[in-house]
Amino acid sequence: MTRSLTPKNQTLDRSRLTWQDGLLILAVITVLLVIVRTASQLTGDYQPDVIISTDLDQLPSYAAQTLLRMGVAYFLSLIFSLVYAYSAYRFPLAAKVLIPLLDILQSIPVLSFLPGVVLALIALFPGQRIGIELAAILLIFTGMTWNLVFSFYQSLSSIPKELLEVAKVYHLNSWQRFWSVELPSGILGLVWNSVMSVAGGWFFLMAIESFTLGDRSFRLPGLGSFLAQASDQGDFIAIAWGVAVLIGIIILLDFLVWKPLIAWAEKFKLETVESQNIPQSIVLDFLRRSPTWRIVTERFGQLWSDKISQRIVKANPTSTPVLPSKSDQNWWSRIFLTGFGFMVLWGTWEGVILLQKLDFQDWKQVITGAILTALRVIIALFLSLLWTVPVGVAIGRNPRLAKLYNP
Repeated sequence: MTRSLTPKNQTLDRSRLTWQDGLLILAVITVLLVIVRTASQLTGDYQPDVIISTDLDQLPSYAAQTLLRMGVAYFLSLIFSLVYAYSAYRFPLAAKVLIPLLDILQSIPVLSFLPGVVLALIALFPGQRIGIELAAILLIFTGMTWNLVFSFYQSLSSIPKELLEVAKVYHLNSWQRFWSVELPSGILGLVWNSVMSVAGGWFFLMAIESFTLGDRSFRLPGLGSFLAQASDQGDFIAIAWGVAVLIGIIILLDFLVWKPLIAWAEKFKLETVESQNIPQSIVLDFLRRSPTWRIVTERFGQLWSDKISQRIVKANPTSTPVLPSKSDQNWWSRIFLTGFGFMVLWGTWEGVILLQKLDFQDWKQVITGAILTALRVIIALFLSLLWTVPVGVAIGRNPRLAKLYNP
């Protein structure tokens, strides 16, 4: 459920421009110009001896570059999550491999991907900054995508059977079913988990924008490298300003992006009783009153959806399947499992060859390190549960605390 539209937040039935439209158009043009200007700085030759300045004048440029990397990484994470989770949902046999594989991948620390990703992209783009930029974006991606995939897969698996039966009755094709039933069921979870995913990207920012690989040091201008450089120099004033800018960006994103999305996503919630505490957003109310926003979202959005649906119907005009047949599902799943099995066998063989080179002391060090790491993770998990569960219950039961601490 979502709150009813009032004179303050409703989209008025008019076509003439208002001051809201002018402000919205100006904001969009400004954002596009900033993105283009910032993206132009991410190309060209890579300078290994690049100097990260701790001058406060550089903070706006560094913040813009970091935000662009985070935005691209989040976009890639969202696309990957939709494709991966939907594939696991549509092919249950393949899901028996895809979901455990995802659980293994998310358990690998972000920095463990660092050597392979960086070396591969440096080889692909020799001497180009774009290679290092893509490496940083992919590393941020590895810290964002996992909970989005699990969230969307769980939402798809929890769709009420009644909705699926309605989709069959109305003979929805695959795109109509995805757009009208499956995607809406996962939007609320995707929005909330997006907040956590982006927070995970901020967490590893310093390690991703400034790292050392062997005897080579890689640095990219950004908030993370700014904070790392200020920390190395012991410049506490620069550290304070860098942290203040980072906190300001997070608060601004919460106000301009996450709160509007959370309030908008409430309409996709399946519930029989209307919630008492409905999320609200000044920015969403502002957009709802803009005729320009209404025209863009309603006309162009519907036109885009209709075109995709028409192409699917033209490609298969005599059939309107809701789901692939079980035989088709099993066929594709067997192909996937066969290929995955060969990859596992090849990886196991290569792993055995490498492990043969380890002596007893190496094995002892590896096992000891694994045990100590597991103990640290278990203790950290236990300590996290000690305070997160009571705090979560308190926030969930107290609307005032929710408004104060959710951001």
